[in-house]
Amino acid sequence: MALDEEFRGFKYAYEINPEWDNTATKVISLVGKGKRVLEFGCGPGHMSKVLSEKMGCDVTGIEVDMEAASSARRYCSRVVELDLDKEDPRQYLNGQKFDVLLFADVLEHLKDPWRLLSMAHDLLAEQGYIVASLPNVGYCGVLFELMSGRFDYRELGLLDRGHLRFFTRSGIKSMFSASGFIILDLDTYELPLEYSEFHNSGRDVAASVREFILKMEDTLVYQYILKAMPA
Repeated sequence: MALDEEFRGFKYAYEINPEWDNTATKVISLVGKGKRVLEFGCGPGHMSKVLSEKMGCDVTGIEVDMEAASSARRYCSRVVELDLDKEDPRQYLNGQKFDVLLFADVLEHLKDPWRLLSMAHDLLAEQGYIVASLPNVGYCGVLFELMSGRFDYRELGLLDRGHLRFFTRSGIKSMFSASGFIILDLDTYELPLEYSEFHNSGRDVAASVREFILKMEDTLVYQYILKAMPA
């Protein structure tokens, strides 16, 4: 199954297949059915489409790119165009409250994700929660490249050129705690090195060191997926 034709050409659009076990399906499962969702960085609507058509959710999107926002309006009840680094989303939502605030691969792109999470309290309905996915900078491929003296940005992936913040498990817990949230569920998506963008890394690392790195906690974790509620 290929990416829907309508989403081709958008950098951050990707296929979402409910039969797969990956970050996207874990995120959608945590969101749940029939929810009022505020999706930050909704892109062209590839996840909004699944949430609205398959999960029966009412999705409001926030997106900075005008072309992507236009595409997402087909699957969102409303899309607000704004820059999360410069503007306050609360000013555009007229006091509206949501069951779920969704940050799927978004927080790492922001200059100050702590600021946005602090604002999130005012957007949550009673018993509302956050669902988020974030990349793991402690992934073995990143570590192997660092050991070889490299930290090379890429167009996509863990070292996406647009990533401004980098997280490990402890850093994620610290950020949400500092922003007034309790993490209820912290899941992972693991990816073998050979299937990642780092498949050629680690070849100049001693075999014993390589084996040690691969046995360390979370070094095969590519992304973290979480559910959090106000403390």
